[in-house]
Amino acid sequence: MKALSLLSALAIFSGVQAGVPLEPENGKIYFGAWYARPNGDTPAAINTRVGKKLAMFQSDFNITDTINEGNPLQFLQQMDETKSDAIMYLTAYPMYGFDSVTDKAIDDLANLVANVTNSGRRVFLRYASEMNGNWFAYGRQPRKFIDSFRKVVTAVRSKSKPETVAIVWAPNSSNGYPFANDPAKYPYPAPLINSSHPDWDILDTNGDGQLTVQDDPYSPYYPGDDYVDWVGMSQYHYGSVFSDKYDAWVDNSLPNGDQIHQMIRGGNNKTLYDFYGMFCEGGKTNASQGGKPFQLTETGSTFHIRLRNETEYADPGPGRVAIKKAWWEQFLNEAFITQFPHFKAFNFFEFQKYEESSLRDFTNLGPNPSTLDPFTGAQIVNETNAVLDAFLADLPNFEMHLIWGNDSDIDSKKPKQNETAGGNGTGQPNSPSGSVNLSGAEGSRVGLAAILGAVAVGLVGLVVV
Repeated sequence: MKALSLLSALAIFSGVQAGVPLEPENGKIYFGAWYARPNGDTPAAINTRVGKKLAMFQSDFNITDTINEGNPLQFLQQMDETKSDAIMYLTAYPMYGFDSVTDKAIDDLANLVANVTNSGRRVFLRYASEMNGNWFAYGRQPRKFIDSFRKVVTAVRSKSKPETVAIVWAPNSSNGYPFANDPAKYPYPAPLINSSHPDWDILDTNGDGQLTVQDDPYSPYYPGDDYVDWVGMSQYHYGSVFSDKYDAWVDNSLPNGDQIHQMIRGGNNKTLYDFYGMFCEGGKTNASQGGKPFQLTETGSTFHIRLRNETEYADPGPGRVAIKKAWWEQFLNEAFITQFPHFKAFNFFEFQKYEESSLRDFTNLGPNPSTLDPFTGAQIVNETNAVLDAFLADLPNFEMHLIWGNDSDIDSKKPKQNETAGGNGTGQPNSPSGSVNLSGAEGSRVGLAAILGAVAVGLVGLVVV
């Protein structure tokens, strides 16, 4: 019998089924975290706090005419330090707009993914997420988004084995769509939406001359089934009462009992479109035949620590533990998993950060290293592990559905020389833009460290919800 490749063996061992890359069998769910790398947290530290190895970890970077920002090896090194086969979840932001993204940068990204997967580590790639929102320069521009998304997918797939990398298409939940024209609120806002917008003809899906909650918030941005492996969305609870004074959600309150269900299925006065039915079950949009596995690409329930320009801490309401527990219990239960069999992955958003009008705590997996309070300049005093303790106490109720990481000695700095990373057909890793010669013994010593050193791939912690 021909020996199995490492990735084929991992697929069998973890219950991954043939067909869609990285898709596990029904009832099995990847448990991941978008960890606070800029604040000093690490995947290994999270694994230690949880007492088990998570199945995936997410971090982000900016792509423009280069992918050269931040520490290029840090994310890879921290993944290797887990001593596990955890999936590397890359979120790529064209933060300054699609016009700033060059073909060379896309090629460098494709080479990065190819060399990571060639080392034996699998990758989720999420490009230009939340593209239907107004808080990114690339937002609410479906034609440019689809064109850029397809370029990225084509480049990545040309250089990576299909079973090693999964492409994730992930809009924001449509709660609030089409979102206000509020350019002063965000550092890199989306273009204003009105009838002179170049994509008005496809954004006004019901043709009534207005862009409202009645218009489809998803299909205009869908690049096509051939370019998407997984679908997902960002889902958060920020509070229950919108504050005119602060122009934001700033109250500490419990989420509605079916809030996540409503965001996925629609049918209420804030989000009318059935995302799950459209892209997972199929038959509810002409854009997709359905059948895609679904993930909560980033999720959490906010606890507001302090309000803008206020000296006192925010009213804790029902308390940090109750607010967060009420959120994860909405999707980590037998009824939800049975009702949504395509639900197969989630990432907790593990940050404390200043956003809009408050200092917000999204964490569930223990307090990450303290960050500076923007109001006082002092270190935030983190609470105990009460939220994590509550999560671990709940864990036996749903752990049978979770996929964890397996022990592994994957070294992302040493691509396997006897496996072809993708389309180059040489048995050698792909080199970015021809800038590194990987031939012969010198190439085997160079590995990914030199490749990434040459392109200086910037996996910076942009930390944007």
